[in-house]
Amino acid sequence: MAFRKPFDRLRGTRTITIKLPVDSEGFLDRQCASEECRGVFKVAEGSWKDHVKDEVVFCPFCRHQDKAEEWNTEEQNRYVRRKAKELVEREVHGMLKEWAKDFNSTQRSGGLISMSMSVKPQVNSWVFPARFAEAMKQKIACEACGCVFASIGAAYFCPACGHNSVLRTFSETLKTIRGTLAAISALSAAIGDGDKDHAVDVARLLVEQSLVRVVGGFERFSEARFQQVSGGSEFKRGAFQRLGDASDLWEKIGRRRYDQVLSSSDMAFLGKMLQKRHLLAHREGVVDSDYLKKTNDPSIAVGQRIRLKEADVIRVCELLEVLARELGK
Repeated sequence: MAFRKPFDRLRGTRTITIKLPVDSEGFLDRQCASEECRGVFKVAEGSWKDHVKDEVVFCPFCRHQDKAEEWNTEEQNRYVRRKAKELVEREVHGMLKEWAKDFNSTQRSGGLISMSMSVKPQVNSWVFPARFAEAMKQKIACEACGCVFASIGAAYFCPACGHNSVLRTFSETLKTIRGTLAAISALSAAIGDGDKDHAVDVARLLVEQSLVRVVGGFERFSEARFQQVSGGSEFKRGAFQRLGDASDLWEKIGRRRYDQVLSSSDMAFLGKMLQKRHLLAHREGVVDSDYLKKTNDPSIAVGQRIRLKEADVIRVCELLEVLARELGK
């Protein structure tokens, strides 16, 4: 029958191209393909086209490698599915209109029964790219290939070439984390207008994440600097998460120990904060007996959740900056 012909266009396979949205500065949201990481970052749209290879992309946080097609965020995947659905619906809508026109042309007027068909399109849905607070964003231009990318917190590996820029960008990481902490009060006030409990949760999460990021950033910096100074000497994984082990490594290659740079009270404070960071990273912040054994913290008990103040993380930034300057000599 004639009104079947429009559906002939549905046969076979078609390839469609869907352009992902970018933010107001022209950055494309990306997410690590590794299930263990799933870190979210941004790459300038021009850099993604000109510098990134289809065969391999590197995660700025963990340096996981995967094909370029594997780095969409969950929001982008939903966007692609939605846009593909809209394109199919638009195509089918056009064919249905042709079908209805053909069908209606076969109906005689003046008969006892008449039928007609009409087709109405669905309302389009819209999606907007994620926007990160400017104070929390760290922008980096790779010194090796020129790729421009951005992240929330500490990120050092270039998505395009995998180059580690930690020695150059750790000071920028400290600046970004301080900016994040400075913005918490205003952010909490804005959220608190609608939901005070949510505002408290957001502030707590930002403080905790800031501690995790600055300690992780210093660890990456220390590893890279040690490799550079020692000529590639090996060390155990996680050695620079522990102040004593790290001091021993530096002393072996003729550099000053951390306790020769910081006071005993500063070392004790920093050691406790590193243990809190360990709890946040591995136990959702819940205290265990190992934490109490290593810190002698009388203010908390096993099973309770650690508490952090903005001032504590600011002090951690100051102490790690002192150590980084010493290591950079």
